[in-house]
Amino acid sequence: MNIECVQSPLRGRVMISGQAGQGRVVRSGLPVLLAAVLLAGCGSTSGVRIQTPSLDPGPSTSASATPSTSTTSVARTTTPPGSLGVPTPSVTPQAQRAVDAYIAFYNASGAADRDPAHADIAALDRYLTGKAKILFDSNYASMKKSGLAYRGTAPNPRVKVRQIFSAKSIFLESCPLLSTTDPYVEYTVSNGKPVAAAVKRNPPPPYLLILPMVKVGDHWKLSDVVQNASKTCTG
Repeated sequence: MNIECVQSPLRGRVMISGQAGQGRVVRSGLPVLLAAVLLAGCGSTSGVRIQTPSLDPGPSTSASATPSTSTTSVARTTTPPGSLGVPTPSVTPQAQRAVDAYIAFYNASGAADRDPAHADIAALDRYLTGKAKILFDSNYASMKKSGLAYRGTAPNPRVKVRQIFSAKSIFLESCPLLSTTDPYVEYTVSNGKPVAAAVKRNPPPPYLLILPMVKVGDHWKLSDVVQNASKTCTG
């Protein structure tokens, strides 16, 4: 497997990837998105090993075992003036709570990005399970230890429903749109200097993210993140 540094799925962090089949479809070996191991030459404190992804949604429930698909509608909720959060898209009712949970996590993690030293990890963990929980917990511990944080406008996640596998398993997808006027930048808190940018990639980001959501009890949680770096996504 060819190892290289790539931008992490949600925002501008670095993770490790390699060839996985015909396209560079990657998935974190620990779990989802951001890592916690310093890798020389990556220009960030994040990095994990990648394995070939499996998109098995797990055992189906009493709902139809045949996957169905749906996309978001154009209607969106609003956010309060001055809010740092992104609005929640309106989707098919079957998937609305899963999307609500993912956007709530996305906004909470955005707040944690700005001050990892005081991040409420327990609050983030309410939206995470499995590999996602392990990796995000490690990532914020690493950022806190290294004195790093983010500033700027977080990317618009542009979330859609990819597939509904069952009443307890839904895949979302995201094509993050970066701000051109207020870039999301990782920096060293002690001196305010930006972390060295990673090597330019070809094709350039953003890359499509596949976001498996699973229902645990009464709550929807993110369990993993799969990134397709073989082509630029367009929303």
